[in-house]
Amino acid sequence: MSESGAAAFREDLSAINDDELRASMIEAKYSLLVKNERKVPKEAARMLIQSAKGLLPSHKIRRAISRGALLAQKPDAERRFMAESGGERRRAELEEVIRRRHTLEPVTFGIDGLDDLIPGGITAGEILHIVGGEGGLKTSLLLHILCGYAGKGGHSLFFSLDMTPEMIELRLLMRVLNCDRTRAMEHIRDGTDEYRRAQAVREKQDIGLCVMGGPLGLARMREAVLMSGADVAAIDYVTLVEGCGNSELETAREVTRAVREWRRAWGVTFILLSQMSRESKRDAAKGGNGGHGIGGSSLEQLVDYEVELMRDEPLIQRGKPRLIATLRKNRSGPCGVSFEIFPCFPSLEFMGHAERVERERKSKPLFQSFLGCHV
Repeated sequence: MSESGAAAFREDLSAINDDELRASMIEAKYSLLVKNERKVPKEAARMLIQSAKGLLPSHKIRRAISRGALLAQKPDAERRFMAESGGERRRAELEEVIRRRHTLEPVTFGIDGLDDLIPGGITAGEILHIVGGEGGLKTSLLLHILCGYAGKGGHSLFFSLDMTPEMIELRLLMRVLNCDRTRAMEHIRDGTDEYRRAQAVREKQDIGLCVMGGPLGLARMREAVLMSGADVAAIDYVTLVEGCGNSELETAREVTRAVREWRRAWGVTFILLSQMSRESKRDAAKGGNGGHGIGGSSLEQLVDYEVELMRDEPLIQRGKPRLIATLRKNRSGPCGVSFEIFPCFPSLEFMGHAERVERERKSKPLFQSFLGCHV
């Protein structure tokens, strides 16, 4: 645009008293200058700023030029924005979510108390995060949830990245046989009647529960979710997913991005397991109540529900450690509520009830007075 062209454009702007229309004219003019007249973007912006100076607030001029630059690069940007942000689309998506929730079996813990805090269960597209220390029975609780879901006709996919599929199968058989690991292997070795009956139970469970072992990356997991047709996908545990960076933090962030995309696109419910971070372990040892997983806060911000599992000292001498489940995040209701839940040893099955507990706290002043001291 020549100096005469800039002057003519200023006259056109002067003839308009509406700021929004002036901004629209600047947007369109910038796009024409760059695309049709092949002006250098910085030069086109400078000329338009001079033409509109005093006729439009400076911030509106810069915004109009920026919009023009975007439209020059992406002509369909406005159409896409209106389609994605419009109320009609939101209402259609809400209706689809509601209909899907009523056609799928919700995920529940199968443990009274915890389930009471999440009315209607964990539904399509929602995410449950289970975090705890090593040996904290996270996988056992997950298997309890998935077997219960399969028993109600649901279909789930379990990515076992911490244990081999054979180890998971043994854990599932222990639940059915109601025995420990050693005894379950003896049943398998000897081909006992109990083992044959357990096999029949497991075959029924397999209709609704698929298990894949690691190592696995996100691309392979994406394929598996699509091919399985599962409504629930579980990952045990998040920072063991391969090829997602050079640190556990990077891995957690990559998995978070993938899960956010998959759950939105496909309506899949996810159950994610994480090891408790070292900081949280130290905090718990000092009486704190943190239960954050390894990999930072990216997952905690994404999930709809988070359960922390912690072992506590037994109430009686030589008793078994107590297992405390605390609902740290709950989009459906109260959080920060703790229950003692009861694994059945040696099978590691869970009883269907829980008892409400509260953490003992010994409060103390944060500041001490120095009586008799004068400054």
